[in-house]
Amino acid sequence: MRCSFRLVPALVCLALSLASLEAEQKALPPGKPGDYSAPQQAARGPSASSAEVKQLFDAASGLIKQSRYADAAKILRQAETLAPNEPTIHHYLGYALWKQDQWSAAEAEFQKANRLDPTNPYTLYFLARIAQSSGQPGESIRRYQAIVRLGPAIYDTNQRLGQLYLDQGNLEKSRQSIEAALKETPWDSALYYQLGKIDQKTGHADAAQEEFASAERLKNISQIAIQHLLALDQAARDQKNAQVDELRAQLLAEASQDPEILQSAGVLLGRAGLYEQAREPLERSLKLDTHSFEATYNLGLTLLQLHLDQDAEASFLAALKLQPNSLETNRALAVLYVDENRNLDAIERLRAADQLSPGDPKILSLLGQQYLQGYFVKEAIATLQQAVQLSPQDPNVRFLLVEAYHAAQDYEQALQAAQATMRLFPDSGRACYEAAQELAALGRNDDAHAYAKLAVQKEPPLVEAWNLLGDIDSKSGQYDLALKDFGQAQSLDASNAEAARGVTENLIHLQRYDQALADLQQAISAHPQDPRLYFNLVQVYTRTGKREEASRAATIYQRLHAEEVAQHDAQVPRTYTPPAKTGGPGE
Repeated sequence: MRCSFRLVPALVCLALSLASLEAEQKALPPGKPGDYSAPQQAARGPSASSAEVKQLFDAASGLIKQSRYADAAKILRQAETLAPNEPTIHHYLGYALWKQDQWSAAEAEFQKANRLDPTNPYTLYFLARIAQSSGQPGESIRRYQAIVRLGPAIYDTNQRLGQLYLDQGNLEKSRQSIEAALKETPWDSALYYQLGKIDQKTGHADAAQEEFASAERLKNISQIAIQHLLALDQAARDQKNAQVDELRAQLLAEASQDPEILQSAGVLLGRAGLYEQAREPLERSLKLDTHSFEATYNLGLTLLQLHLDQDAEASFLAALKLQPNSLETNRALAVLYVDENRNLDAIERLRAADQLSPGDPKILSLLGQQYLQGYFVKEAIATLQQAVQLSPQDPNVRFLLVEAYHAAQDYEQALQAAQATMRLFPDSGRACYEAAQELAALGRNDDAHAYAKLAVQKEPPLVEAWNLLGDIDSKSGQYDLALKDFGQAQSLDASNAEAARGVTENLIHLQRYDQALADLQQAISAHPQDPRLYFNLVQVYTRTGKREEASRAATIYQRLHAEEVAQHDAQVPRTYTPPAKTGGPGE
């Protein structure tokens, strides 16, 4: 999980007008990504053929491209009669009517398209636009939010959503949407004025002044530099490395004293994955404008991508001092701390991000996982329960919740959560395995065995399920079966320690000591700190009469076992206590 670059200086005067025009042009063909091929078979009347409908559709599409919307609408009406259940036709007809300002008729067609295909963000976009134009801000927000939930926002969705939130006085959500819009249309000076207004209303006068200044500086930016920036962006996207190097050198020379241009060049390069090339222009920009939050934050992202984590942390902490309520900086720091296994630091940044963006299931999921890693089990359960409610179709969040209940030794609740996941995801082998694991914890081994068997049937590569099958078979005295189970797990993952332990334990049960010894020596070489492997080794040496070797192995086992017990004792559920507030972020 790495953070995306944010291009902040609004550097191209074409800005909103061109972005909106491009969005409008792209919003028609296609109604959904991918060319129209044929209507649904069930949609056609007895005399209609796929070729007939496609011919009508293609003709209408061509007319729309010529801005002949009335003529296109007539043809689409014919196609609609032949294929009434084809959402793409309703979408195109809605667009043709919308372009003629026939909003009510257009809305009716878009609603038909939406009912037939509720996952089409393009249809939702026009429904939101119509609601916004009709003075229905609540409905418009609902439609725009649905687009965002489906994936990356299309066109100017985030900008419009930000303005609607701003009009309603919801400043935090407005900021989040506008900042998201800046990543999509970084040339738009209007977005900076919006941010400035928000900063004014929230009492952040210095930040507001910076945002207004960034927008005003657009008037004086060299058009040649802008052209070079646009060319750099295209060359980076096309992976034309020689052209990228040439344009980068030109910008470094001609904009040596312009922090806005330098920063934009750095962010464009970083967004294309050219982090080494991005670093210098960002560092130069920051030297020219030491109080720029945007340059500081984007430099942090560059350093993070270059795996210079210590330097990245310093940049992010400096950015937080400039804007303590920056959601993206808190998220970026959280990612860094998670990667570095700095559990408590990650929790604090994620808690801050959650306060800034309440109800974000991704933040809550990661926060719950970090609570669980730190053995803050009660907090993990509460957080993951909330995440499941917000994102019920994400099985991974549900698996984390099962794990949290298990850590609390609430096996019944864990089992219920696992079985609920099975019902929602009937093809998931992992869900079956989670239920099997909880049944085993409850001592219901027969049921657990059946669920584990189902898990490997649905998902044969699931190593954990094979290990669980082996463990249950071994406990029931079916050592040959257990050996096959663990062997299957080992064939899927040769480095799996649990499978190695299972294989050697069952070889000992079957009195196949020579093979057990050979396997143990290989396993201990791969897992030298595993006490159970040494315990198995003690058994082999004892049963083959090698007392001296057994004694040496026992000494190592006792040391490793004591360390394991101490580590286990430290992994008891505890209550999270937030650290005392200090002088500022990162202090």
